[in-house]
Amino acid sequence: MEAAEKEELLGKRNKATQLIHRQGHEIAKAKDAGRLSEFEEIKLMESLKEMYDLQGKAERIKNTVFPFYYLYFTKLFLWVFVIMLPCALVEPIGWVAIPVSVIINFVFYILDKSGIITEDPFEGRAADTPMSTLCRTIEIDLREQLGEKNIPETAEISYTKYKAAFYD
Repeated sequence: MEAAEKEELLGKRNKATQLIHRQGHEIAKAKDAGRLSEFEEIKLMESLKEMYDLQGKAERIKNTVFPFYYLYFTKLFLWVFVIMLPCALVEPIGWVAIPVSVIINFVFYILDKSGIITEDPFEGRAADTPMSTLCRTIEIDLREQLGEKNIPETAEISYTKYKAAFYD
C-alpha cells in the first residue's frame, strides 16, 4: 500500500470497510483493463461481499456488551464460594482445609479471569482471534485469484516458552 493510501486510511473510522471498498475498486479497474473476465470479477466481488459480511459479524461480536449483571453475579458467587469453602472443609479435613481451599479457589479465580479475557476476542492477545493472520490469508487468496506474482508470505506465528501463540 502506498504512503498516500495509508495516510488517507488513517482518517477513516472503519478501516476494514475502507480496505474492502478499495479492493472492490481495484477489481473493477482490473476488469476494465481486461485483466479479469466477467466471471472472475463476479467471483472476486462475491468473495469481497462475504468478507464484508463476516467483518460485520465480527464487529457485532466485538461491540456486544456483556450484561453487567452477568459479571456482577459471577463475581459475587465466586466470592461467596471462596469464603464459604474453607468453613465447609474445616470440620471434615481439619487444617488441610486451608491449602485445599487455596488451590480450589485459585482454580475458580483463574477460570473467572479466563472468561473475562475471552469476552474480547479481537484485542490482539495470545488467546484472541488471530485477525492479522486471517487477513493475510485472505489477502494471499485474493492476490492469487488475481494472478499476481508478488504474493506476501503467510503471517508468522510466534510461541512463548509456555506454547502460547502470538500472531505477528
